[in-house]
Amino acid sequence: MTNRFIIKTLVALIAITLGANINAEAQKNKKGQTQSAQPQTGIPKANSNGAVVKFKYNNVEACSWNPATLELTMLIDEGGNTAGTVIKLDPVTGDFKTSTGEGKGTISNDGVIFSPNLGALILTEGGLVKRGTETIGRILEGTTSNLFDMGVTVWYRDSPELIGRNININKVSKLLATYVYYGLLMTDKKLTLHLLGYEPDRKFTTDELNEMIKWNDQESIDKILQFESSRPYAGFKETHPEFKDCKVGGVGLMEGQWNDGNNWWYIDYWVVYELTDGRNIVTFSTARKKFRYGDVEERFRKIDGRFNEVSDWKRK
Repeated sequence: MTNRFIIKTLVALIAITLGANINAEAQKNKKGQTQSAQPQTGIPKANSNGAVVKFKYNNVEACSWNPATLELTMLIDEGGNTAGTVIKLDPVTGDFKTSTGEGKGTISNDGVIFSPNLGALILTEGGLVKRGTETIGRILEGTTSNLFDMGVTVWYRDSPELIGRNININKVSKLLATYVYYGLLMTDKKLTLHLLGYEPDRKFTTDELNEMIKWNDQESIDKILQFESSRPYAGFKETHPEFKDCKVGGVGLMEGQWNDGNNWWYIDYWVVYELTDGRNIVTFSTARKKFRYGDVEERFRKIDGRFNEVSDWKRK
């Protein structure tokens, strides 16, 4: 082996080593640049190169976020906020305030959020949004070009059902998205509606119930009336003892026919119960029978805990 060969080999090894180190450093720098381009996971800091993004709520642009000035600008009236209101974030304290000094809640690096409408919230590492021990929502990360999934998506994951929202983590952090959706735009009333599927305090009018009627088939109505009237406490003895001795005041068919459901025939309907305490309560259910022209054999609640009062029901 000649000295010239040994020298050439050493030079080649040095070149390979240097090249590997240079490439590794370049990859490290590239990775670091990619990470620094993403929003902070905690309280956002001003980013002069960041583009303005818009939060949409129920398919409408609700507010915009300017990462350079750390300002949220309301674009519509929502959540007790007025269109045109500018809400600025203090990156040190995490406080949100309007231009007039009105407090609009706070966020902190540990995921604790104090919201104007829902009070104290916690964002977990897994993206769950909690109020006390109750899970009220979930923030999902995504990288799609569409910044947000604007509608309300119900996730059948836990109980109660979770309101899921998809965000683009390359544009905003989960903490900021949680503050906007659950702290700024959400209200107690809307949250209850989303979690339960109905407004518990809503009162229906007789006209509203009549508008839901699609079919006035007396034979079908009589069969449902017969089934409803045959059940003590209207079938709610264990959960609603106030239904004792109630009377079925009326039934409205909410579909234009009985539907064929593979070995079962079914139809949606509302029924008004006349309680002995003077209240008239409506519920929404599905009647089922095995034979097309047979009697009703089962009742399924559309929403199990839903009971709403009818404000102007006239008892016969």
